[in-house]
Amino acid sequence: MAPSVIAERFGAWAAEYFDGGQALWAAPRGRGAYALWRAIATHDLTPEFVGLARFETHLCDAPESAQDAIVRVASRLELHREAMETYFHQMLTTMGGWGQHARYKLWHAGLGGASDETITNFLAIRLLWEEVLFDRHAAQIESQWEKVRAERASPVLPRASLVVDEILQEAWERASQHVLAEAMTAPCIAARDSRLRFRRPSALTCAPKAPTRARNREPEHPDASFLRVFSA
Repeated sequence: MAPSVIAERFGAWAAEYFDGGQALWAAPRGRGAYALWRAIATHDLTPEFVGLARFETHLCDAPESAQDAIVRVASRLELHREAMETYFHQMLTTMGGWGQHARYKLWHAGLGGASDETITNFLAIRLLWEEVLFDRHAAQIESQWEKVRAERASPVLPRASLVVDEILQEAWERASQHVLAEAMTAPCIAARDSRLRFRRPSALTCAPKAPTRARNREPEHPDASFLRVFSA
C-alpha cells in the first residue's frame, strides 16, 4: 500500500475533525481523536479495496486508549527504545501535514500552561496502520525490517553538507531580520511629506449647499391650515 493512501484516508477524516464549525456535517465531539477515528474508520471500506482485508476487525480489537495502542504496536514491531524517537517522528511526517498541525496544537496549549493529546492520538492512529501492514507482510520484509530497526537505533549524526546548509540558513535568516528591522525603524519620510502636502478641504468648499425649503417645497393644500389647527 502506498503511503499516499494512508495520508488520503486520514486526511479526509482530519479535515472534518478540524473543520472549526464550517462543515455542514460536523464530526462528533466529546472524545479524543483516537477514539473518534476508530469509530469512523471501522466503516471505511477503502482499506478493503486496496488489499487490507479485515481492516475493521483489526481496529475493533485495538486498545481503547491511544497510549496502550502505541505500546502494543511498539512491542509488535519490536522497536528498541533508541529507535522510537526517529521512527515515531517519521510516522507523524507521513500524515499529509496533520502531524505538524497536531504539534502546533501542543505548542499553543503549552503557552498557557496546558497540554494537548492530539499528537499522541495521531501517532497511535498512524501506528495502527503500520501494525496492519506489518502483520500482512511480515514474512516478506523480515530481513529488511531488521536493517531499518538497526538504523533507527543508531545515533543521529549530521553530515558535513547538512552542517554547512544549517549555517547558511541561519545566516540568511539573520540577514533578513536585519533588513526587516531597518525597514520598520526607518523614518517614514515619504509619508511625512505627503501629510504636509495634503490639506484637508474646507467644509465650506466641500459641503454641498442644502436646497432651501421654500424652493423645493410642494404647493400647500388649501385646507392645510385648517388641518393643522385640529391636529395640534
